[in-house]
Amino acid sequence: MFVFTKKQIINIIMNNNTKIEKQVARWDLYAKIAPTFFLIASAISLTYGITSFDTLFNIGMVLFAFTAVTWWFWTIITIKYIIKTMTSATNDLLEVKQDLKEIREEFVDDSN
Repeated sequence: MFVFTKKQIINIIMNNNTKIEKQVARWDLYAKIAPTFFLIASAISLTYGITSFDTLFNIGMVLFAFTAVTWWFWTIITIKYIIKTMTSATNDLLEVKQDLKEIREEFVDDSN
């Protein structure tokens, strides 16, 4: 069984944090560009009679539903990762606390 060192774990966490930051940036960009593009394309399509309002409405609803479901799953996965990271950090801090307590006890015993 392969065991990770603390340095490897920290690198994995930092890489995952960077991935999440990039994903958030992509969602932010998508949130700005997609509606603007859809509105412009819809306006042009309606102006030149390429399609009807009902068709555009249905396309908009499908795109909205797809975006909402995708974002929902991404959010759940990201929250799960954050909880896992926070639990790991809490456990590590508890270990450090216990180590410091033992060192303090040894220091007090040695000084007596």
